[in-house]
Amino acid sequence: MKLLFKMSIGFCLLFSAAHADDALTQKVHQKFIDDYIVLHLNNFKRAATSLDATVTKACTVGSDVVWQKVKTQYAKTALTWMPLQSMRFGAFEKNSRDLRIYFWPNSRGEKQAGKFLAKMDMSKLEPSYFHNISVALQGLPIIEWLLYHPDSTLAANDAALKQYTCQYFQAITLNLQTVNDELIAEFSQGGAMREALLTPSDTNDFYGSLPEVTLQLYKNIHAMVELVNGQKLSRPIAKEYKFLKPKRLEMWRSGQSKANLLANISNIYQAYLIYSPLVQAGQADQQIDQQVRANFEQTLAQIAALPDDFYAAFNGEKRAETWQQGRDLIAQIVILRTILGDKVTAALDIPLGFNSLDGD
Repeated sequence: MKLLFKMSIGFCLLFSAAHADDALTQKVHQKFIDDYIVLHLNNFKRAATSLDATVTKACTVGSDVVWQKVKTQYAKTALTWMPLQSMRFGAFEKNSRDLRIYFWPNSRGEKQAGKFLAKMDMSKLEPSYFHNISVALQGLPIIEWLLYHPDSTLAANDAALKQYTCQYFQAITLNLQTVNDELIAEFSQGGAMREALLTPSDTNDFYGSLPEVTLQLYKNIHAMVELVNGQKLSRPIAKEYKFLKPKRLEMWRSGQSKANLLANISNIYQAYLIYSPLVQAGQADQQIDQQVRANFEQTLAQIAALPDDFYAAFNGEKRAETWQQGRDLIAQIVILRTILGDKVTAALDIPLGFNSLDGD
């Protein structure tokens, strides 16, 4: 893996002498880990723990009031994962942890769920086995299907199937906590991933130099903007109005599409601000940093102006107006993505070649 990464660096990047001194660079790397990755992993831990407890109570009590609390806590839990949704490297990819927490788009899981539940195989819900089932059946997106899809068996007339569905739900929430705890361990003091990122060297299996770490962490900022642009907006909001596909919006059943977008961009903006000192230390003056900030603010303003229930608006009287808002937002995000991909990488002294912001 190290050899392939170094070959990729050789072909894709032309690292010159670092603009920022090593001490500042190391400080930014550590701050990104502690004040962004670990911070949000711990936020998710608290939310997922609360979701697990609420689901357990709902499966025991079974009242509509408690199930509504499950839906509310589910929405909160999903929001706490949004800041980490673009993380696709190292410990996140190990054992498919990222996908096991959030596999989306998830049409595969929706197709598999009914058959999986109908078999009522208790052995597959055991923690020792559950991680082996399809990632499409393990994470947060399939919970939305359980809570909102008319084919969900949470309210099945068959008492045994209803109980099994509840046990499956609990297996998911337990699994979310287990996977997240593994990630916290990786990035906390003494964790393997943390050490790899903070001590790059020729003997490091992942990163041989500070610029490689700078690139790796920065890719998550760029990737978030691309995720919002490519999957969350451009797939459902086609260039032509007649090809609009609202059901491709993320979490459209629960009305979370807009809230998720805000969580993605507002939090990754905070991640960029951690990198800001490195941008300002480059040969380019502070205008690049100011451009990035202004375009993040503009993007957030346009997201905030969207209807709260984005999906419902696409199916209402203001369908065409909402489509235009979406297209305008896509155009703005493309501007932000371009600045992050071109000007900021130049300021960070990681000029981009082919595909260097993709993958590991």
